[in-house]
Amino acid sequence: MVKTKPKPTQDKFLLYVRYTFRQNALSVSYRDVNAIEHLLRKGARQLDMYEDTGVKDCFVSKTMIEWKERKYSEAVAELPPSTLVELIDMNKCRSDLVRQQVLGQYYI
Repeated sequence: MVKTKPKPTQDKFLLYVRYTFRQNALSVSYRDVNAIEHLLRKGARQLDMYEDTGVKDCFVSKTMIEWKERKYSEAVAELPPSTLVELIDMNKCRSDLVRQQVLGQYYI
């Protein structure tokens, strides 16, 4: 779904989908089958709605952006320095924030 959207907004759609999925997953017990089924149906309807060619952009809140920054900074903190060097060399870092943290921490 994300790859069908305009390039400038693909990151926003990806963040919206990931954030929404994580928040819903954390809000329900793995034993609550009815709630899980409800969230699956709701998610399928939302995906159908966002897959429409008329939808060109979505709203990303400040909370979502902060969640993404926390997620990436935690991921970077857990990586060994050799992996960080490889990530930077191969340009696999997805955000400038991660690059700044890595460059600042290891002076590459």
